[in-house]
Amino acid sequence: MSRSEREPMKSADCQQMFMRMPVLYLLIVGLLMLGACTKNSAEHSTNLAFVEGRSEITYLDYTISTKCPSPTINSVGDKTYMVFLGGESSIVVNDLEKMTCDRVINLSLGDSPDQLQHKPSRAYMLDANHYVVESLYDYYVVDSTGKVKQVIDIYDLLRKGLQKAGLSEIAIEKMGIWSRNGVMNHPVKGEIFLNIVRPFIPGMTGYPDFPQFAKLSIDSDFNADLEILPLYFPAEFSIEKGKSYKNDENPGYSCSGDWLVYNYPFSSLVFFYNTKTGEQKQLAANTSHGSNHMAAVENTNRGGLKKSTSFSEALYDEQRGKLYVSPVINVRDEAGKVTDNTSQYLIAYDMVSEEKTEIHVGKRSERRLHNNFLYRHSVYMTPYYPFSDEKLDLVEFTLMKE
Repeated sequence: MSRSEREPMKSADCQQMFMRMPVLYLLIVGLLMLGACTKNSAEHSTNLAFVEGRSEITYLDYTISTKCPSPTINSVGDKTYMVFLGGESSIVVNDLEKMTCDRVINLSLGDSPDQLQHKPSRAYMLDANHYVVESLYDYYVVDSTGKVKQVIDIYDLLRKGLQKAGLSEIAIEKMGIWSRNGVMNHPVKGEIFLNIVRPFIPGMTGYPDFPQFAKLSIDSDFNADLEILPLYFPAEFSIEKGKSYKNDENPGYSCSGDWLVYNYPFSSLVFFYNTKTGEQKQLAANTSHGSNHMAAVENTNRGGLKKSTSFSEALYDEQRGKLYVSPVINVRDEAGKVTDNTSQYLIAYDMVSEEKTEIHVGKRSERRLHNNFLYRHSVYMTPYYPFSDEKLDLVEFTLMKE
């Protein structure tokens, strides 16, 4: 029986054997070990790239518009739904897991208590059997048959909330409130985030000196409460008298977990607000194309600029630590009209490594995509011009290892 079979090799024996090894042998072992370490390191720093895919939701049994204006992405239980208005008279509810139309709810306008008094502009899924319908003046809670169960005077709630925040009556009278494209319902049932705005921006100077966000909460009895959030127009965007950002002073926003994430069309800066702890932070989601900040302009239309950059609402994948933004490089002709050379990009930022992955979505002449939303770690968009009224096309961008 050999020594190795009888007992383990002692430490001193190991040292003696190592000292007797030829130099060439040690060099080979060292190179092999270095190669193993390099391979392991490469596995953790593999480059990522966007992979494009396509899905569709058909509406053969319904007569609706697939223009898909102002969609909302709603988490109800363990399922996620995409909800939009199929014209002025219906709510379209899509099951994103199955990529099917779950239901279409007919709405009616009129003077009856169970009808909408004003034209709808957006809809949210409150729970499996109730929906919140937004209009210019009121919010409505409707059931699965489209009948109104509760009318919410959103402007009365806004006035009371702004009074508590210390705003003057003159300022309060100029305030408006609505939601923005790309909004994802907060995972907590009955919570919807809204944007507080100045409705007559073209004639105003300076920058907003009021809270820009509010949280609408609706309980199981459909009673509503509006909480004003302590989020003001960023001081770093303050401007000279006589200039403004026009309607770009209104942020786009989305939700991920406890985070409200918002940004402004004129800047690559993205702001984060934790709705539970109050923590705030920001990140410069810079693009390699166009400008990362469009300065405020005189009281003339931004459309006069021959080239400008506009950032869509940022999407935050909290589970994977990824942030997505989609800048559009607008190119205009001498008359100020947007040309077909306008290009759209999609950028992913890793919140830990700060690595960036960027893809050219396409020129305006090739295709126009909008309504960005995040689902199962992929970014989805819909065509600006639908291919058919019988289906909704979805373009999917998934970040994967090369």
